[in-house]
Amino acid sequence: MNDNQPPVIKSLHDLIVAWVRHVEHVPRMHRHTLGARITESLLDAQMHVFRAQPLGNRLEKIEAAQASITLAKYTLRVLVDIKALPVKKMAHLASLLVPIEKQLSGWKKQVVKDASLSA
Repeated sequence: MNDNQPPVIKSLHDLIVAWVRHVEHVPRMHRHTLGARITESLLDAQMHVFRAQPLGNRLEKIEAAQASITLAKYTLRVLVDIKALPVKKMAHLASLLVPIEKQLSGWKKQVVKDASLSA
């Protein structure tokens, strides 16, 4: 990983790898619907984070990444509720999700602060 990249990129990578390793254990009936939705949401979040790095409208891209992470989180909760994902596995994934949410929130605050200082 590049040292100039925000830590959220590594955190997202770790979460995506953990999810991809587990998705094959999700029952087939849900793997191709809810499982695919989670994978897509995590990859979307990663794409938004990458796009937020260069100069431009960072705030919009960070908020889009936050929305994708929130969608993944709530879809994971659905899998737990229907007993397609063990609570223990959800706890592990949540331990990877929480730092990402915090990092994105901190990054967003910094972007907003920088925008207010330059305005």
